[in-house]
Amino acid sequence: MEIARVVSTRATCPRKAVGAVLTDEYNRIISTGYNGAPSKTDQCDEKGCDLDERGHCTRTLHAECNTLLHADNARVSGGRLYIWGYSPCLSCAKMVVTSGINRVFATEVYDQKAVAFLEKNGVKVILVK
Repeated sequence: MEIARVVSTRATCPRKAVGAVLTDEYNRIISTGYNGAPSKTDQCDEKGCDLDERGHCTRTLHAECNTLLHADNARVSGGRLYIWGYSPCLSCAKMVVTSGINRVFATEVYDQKAVAFLEKNGVKVILVK
């Protein structure tokens, strides 16, 4: 979790710094990611957040999504995802289930419905402080 906390300091959206670390089934680090806009596009810390009607920033990708995009998919199945910040939203939870990750560690719950979806689909969610 300490590595995920450090990764969160790279977040480019000032609304919430989230960092994620993906490990393989042997707990070896595969990939890291943080919340921020796609590469080569305007970043929130440069241009400001682009908020939708619910107050969510539409400019950024979530840390979990960035972590999975940068991972070697052949080693993701059976892995663990450590998230400093919120547990996955429902969209990210769907990616977690599809990728074959079997454990998610997070510092706080973002969406109880997403946690229930993860657990229903065989992903154990563990809250750590």
